[in-house]
Amino acid sequence: MAAPKPAGPDDDARAGRVSARVLELLVETNGVPGMGAAVWRDGKVVWSGSAGYRDLETRTPVDDQTVFRLASVSKVITATAAAKLKEEGLLDPNAPVSTLVPYLPADRWPAITARQLAAHTSGMPHYEDADENLGGHRYATVREAVAIFQDRPLLSPPGEKYGYSSWGYTLLSAEIEAAAGKPFLDYLATDITPGLRIGPDATDGPDPRVSRAYDIEDGPIHREPPHDVSYTWAGGGLSATAPDLATFGGGSSRARSSRRRPSPG
Repeated sequence: MAAPKPAGPDDDARAGRVSARVLELLVETNGVPGMGAAVWRDGKVVWSGSAGYRDLETRTPVDDQTVFRLASVSKVITATAAAKLKEEGLLDPNAPVSTLVPYLPADRWPAITARQLAAHTSGMPHYEDADENLGGHRYATVREAVAIFQDRPLLSPPGEKYGYSSWGYTLLSAEIEAAAGKPFLDYLATDITPGLRIGPDATDGPDPRVSRAYDIEDGPIHREPPHDVSYTWAGGGLSATAPDLATFGGGSSRARSSRRRPSPG
């Protein structure tokens, strides 16, 4: 069987037109104000597209420099940070988190590991009714965010069952910054996403490139009130442009492939 032919310029142009139209149709059918997307192939971003508006009030369209809130896609970047520290011998995924995070109450929880936090098997709770108004406060550090839930009981013994938890990722970020020896966001910027427009969420800030948040479910589209997600940078509080997110994913994939490749001889 013959190997498939590499895509040529005409194929890429046709695929780009189709992809752009798909984005336009998605905006028309799902009700969101705007969308962006990018494709990474052969070591680079080969296409990026956009449709709709990042700010309805100013009628500013989405483009490839638009910064989107990543929500729980942030967890992928956090897990990558933990994996890098593990590879460097700075983080033991099977050691109790309390061995690296000294400010945790020593007698509050049984031994929870970074592996369990990353896999949502730690028994940590997810958001609860008491967390409804967290978005109105700025948490300056991961330690402040951990204090929100550090006195809550686990929902199950660590390792016993799966239970999705963004708080678990907030705790994982505390372990990451302890292992890295620098604040979580600083470690991401210098070691995980250098040169990329990936960082803390800026949805309600002054940057005109940022996509604004809208409610599309309860009646006519309307602007969401400001919501500060500093309580869970690691679990849902990062942002990125579509091309930079694709670059992060493609670069991480390439790094994994190079590590798997056997050395000559």
